[in-house]
Amino acid sequence: MNNSTRNYIIGLGFFLLILVGIIFYFLLRSDIGPFGGDAGTEGVGALPDTGGGSGGGNGNGQSTFPPNNNGEVTPDAPPLTEEETKRLVQISADPVVGSAVREDEILYFKRGTGHIFASPFDGSKPEERLTNFSIPNIMDASWSPSRAYTLVTALNETTVRRFWIHFTSTSTIESGLFPDEISAPKFSFAEEKLAGIVKNGSSYNIVITNPAGKTPKTVLQTSLPDIDLSWVSKTLLGIQTRSSAFIPSILQTVPSTGGGASTLLADVYGLDVLWDTNSTRFLTLEVAGEGKRPALVLRDRRTPQQGKELSFKTLPEKCVWSQTSTSTVYCAIPWSFGAEPIPDGWWQGKVSFSDSIWKIDINTGDASSVLEGGTFDVIHPILSPKEDYLFFINKKDSLLWSLRISQAAIPGN
Repeated sequence: MNNSTRNYIIGLGFFLLILVGIIFYFLLRSDIGPFGGDAGTEGVGALPDTGGGSGGGNGNGQSTFPPNNNGEVTPDAPPLTEEETKRLVQISADPVVGSAVREDEILYFKRGTGHIFASPFDGSKPEERLTNFSIPNIMDASWSPSRAYTLVTALNETTVRRFWIHFTSTSTIESGLFPDEISAPKFSFAEEKLAGIVKNGSSYNIVITNPAGKTPKTVLQTSLPDIDLSWVSKTLLGIQTRSSAFIPSILQTVPSTGGGASTLLADVYGLDVLWDTNSTRFLTLEVAGEGKRPALVLRDRRTPQQGKELSFKTLPEKCVWSQTSTSTVYCAIPWSFGAEPIPDGWWQGKVSFSDSIWKIDINTGDASSVLEGGTFDVIHPILSPKEDYLFFINKKDSLLWSLRISQAAIPGN
């Protein structure tokens, strides 16, 4: 073999090595095929195949999932179809917070005034103002399960304050300041009580109170900082350290009557959690690559270390569990995540999504399209009691929308 031939072979070898390296680099950076692709398992833990998952679509002629790739060229969200436009109604004329379903109407607060409004599910009547009680600069609101109490967060000049409101009728209201020392309050979804956090020296007390923040009862003392609370069930609380793509989080549970904490997950980056209505399974957002490779994982409280990475990718807070089927979840799924780290970039408003909405059987992977068009960045999805309507707020402008998802909701059917 002469020198020129040898040099040619060596040069070709170097070229092939460089080409393979470039391909491998982009494979690691890309969120490839979230509907049937592989997002990688770094930072997600062992994700054995537990069955199910068709990788998009349901094999019965229904739509397949949209592309949702990180770092790859993806199509823009399609425009609304005529059929989708007929099923969509803008409920609120102004930005809102604190939407909640009560019987056959949707309740919400107007951001500017803090007045409470109500509208029928289909928006067939103009929105009705229920109270003249004004809370300027309202930032957030949550409701007790009976909708008799609400907890409102507002900016009072330069100070953030919380107020509790008790509705004794549509015209009579009791209200007061919620104690400042109780942070991160969360209403139970089963009883008229709250869970909150009280700083106690270098540690923190998890307390249960009435809706006005009175008669606190400590159920756990913990040294974990930056805690978020959730209600797993009527008798169980979820405790999670603040989520970030750059800092690992811990997920624990503790009985609402008091007792020791049980650790379900630790050292998970980007952790965001949504519990199912049976309080046994939960969806988690788990990320790797500094938030560039998100994964949505289904886990079981009884065996939390075993998880099933789902074939679609979104944030759990863009999903809502069915009340009638423990395997059904409705999720808004971004067409593309963009280049910002998830979830930090989205929470901080550095990136905005355009979502499609899907009804998904998480056991089988079967899915059917609910809404594919439009540029909605869905937050706070809520189902009507009969699950014939889905309500959501568009994060881009805080307007409230109603989406008819069942033929049964069409007059005359």
